[in-house]
Amino acid sequence: MTGKGSLNHNSRKFHAKNTDPNRTHWNVEYCNEDIKDVYHELFDDALKRYNDKQTRKDRKIDDYYEKIRSGKQEKLFDWMIEKFDLLVDALVSADELDNEEPSGEKFSEIKKYLESCGKSKISLTFAEVENIIGTELCRSAYTYPVYWKPSKTHTMANTIVAAGYEVISVDLTSKKIDLEKRN
Repeated sequence: MTGKGSLNHNSRKFHAKNTDPNRTHWNVEYCNEDIKDVYHELFDDALKRYNDKQTRKDRKIDDYYEKIRSGKQEKLFDWMIEKFDLLVDALVSADELDNEEPSGEKFSEIKKYLESCGKSKISLTFAEVENIIGTELCRSAYTYPVYWKPSKTHTMANTIVAAGYEVISVDLTSKKIDLEKRN
């Protein structure tokens, strides 16, 4: 996702229905730079060293950012989000975020539902999740599988873990998640 829409979302310059404007002051902006520029800054020296070692022209990489962005195996945004989450996990201790449970109030109904269902495996459509929590999921839930990965910033995934389950698979095409009870 590119453009001012995602940048405005990430910096919380507007508030969607599923965000709480009273929490905006907790947001921390670590970096607000063009991803291409950051890639070139981080990887151009290593790319030059890599290319200098290559004897075959077909193994040389002209632009590492473009290789990652257009590659079939690599998912740039997911990779960046995972790295960001690792950074947040490394820099922020749990007590610095807030004192509420990992699930927070917003997703307490999904926690209750999972704790009371008694099943070892559950498949839920995104519409079913929305029905349970009583509100729409954010667009990231429909767009990025990493939304469903637990981290200090992924409240829904943390709620699922707090209820004793883990997300086994995410199918963005069918808009469905598969959960399995953790032992």
